[in-house]
Amino acid sequence: MAAMTIDPRVPSFSTMADLAPERERALRVEEKTFVKWSNARLREKFGADTPLVAANLSADYCDGVRLLHLLHALFDCGVPRHNAQPRVHAHKLDNVNAACEQLERCGVFVAFLKPANVVAGDSKMLLGLMWSLVVKTQM
Repeated sequence: MAAMTIDPRVPSFSTMADLAPERERALRVEEKTFVKWSNARLREKFGADTPLVAANLSADYCDGVRLLHLLHALFDCGVPRHNAQPRVHAHKLDNVNAACEQLERCGVFVAFLKPANVVAGDSKMLLGLMWSLVVKTQM
């Protein structure tokens, strides 16, 4: 039986702890990709100099305002009544709940989405939401 050779270009991980930095890097790349995708859709709808563009998925989408405008840009479904400058947790939660209702009306699968997690800035929840939007609009 021939001996197996290991390709030096492929990283080898001996434990799960060694894999953690790669997983974090992959999440950052995915987040950056979805931020660019959402910003492109917002710029198409509202113009190149719109203040709605995001820099960070977790921080910029947790209040629900950008999410509502993104849904308007993607599905042309109108922006429901919402708190445009939410300062307290309850206002943010109301905005995200309005966005969830809007998602259901637009036919986007969001059974996994918990508004409290979005407001808390759960990046994995937001990445799942963004992926659902991409699937619904691009495929």
